[in-house]
Amino acid sequence: MACQAYGVTEHGNFEHGGLQCSTVRSSWMRCTPARLRDWRERLLAARGRRVRPARDDNILTGWNGLMIEGLCAAFQATGCLEYLSAAQRAPISSRAS
Repeated sequence: MACQAYGVTEHGNFEHGGLQCSTVRSSWMRCTPARLRDWRERLLAARGRRVRPARDDNILTGWNGLMIEGLCAAFQATGCLEYLSAAQRAPISSRAS
């Protein structure tokens, strides 16, 4: 019943514009909040036992660099010290975030 309520199929429910488990299908909203809470807790517990997906630190570091570059450019264009301060506080690598 929880799979039906959350739209989970044997192929999953996330890829290609599907639902996520945080969204209950409207046809199942009549379930009691306690039942939905119990299902959600059980789903989160099962997810916690799975191996987490890898994180691409190079991509994150690249995005951080672009953000810092943009903040520096904003400071140079405006002289606004808030931009400079934000650039100085920004994490240099993903490990710092």
